[in-house]
Amino acid sequence: MERIRSSGLLIHLQIFDVVFVVLSGIADEQKAAEQAKVGADADAEHARAELVRAREQRAGEADRLRQDLAAAGQQLGDVRAQLTVAQAASPTAEEQAQAAETQAADLLRTLRNQRT
Repeated sequence: MERIRSSGLLIHLQIFDVVFVVLSGIADEQKAAEQAKVGADADAEHARAELVRAREQRAGEADRLRQDLAAAGQQLGDVRAQLTVAQAASPTAEEQAQAAETQAADLLRTLRNQRT
């Protein structure tokens, strides 16, 4: 009878040991899953921060490009205005040719008048 009790107690201890090992395994898996989740959350937060930095950088670059484009447009307008002024101030080739013909005709008249 004593032996039966001992073997029954031994069976209960073995069952308890198996249950303990299974529960310990489940707890270890839960702990590993939680650690993986924490790591994944940290990676996701890092990725979000990188995305925000990249967006801010692109926005800054876009602003600089807009400013550069506006400055280039202003410079182009200034150059066009200068070109218009220069064209108005300097005679065209046709006007220069007419002026040269007029000067040549005046010179010929002067020479003829001096001979006579």
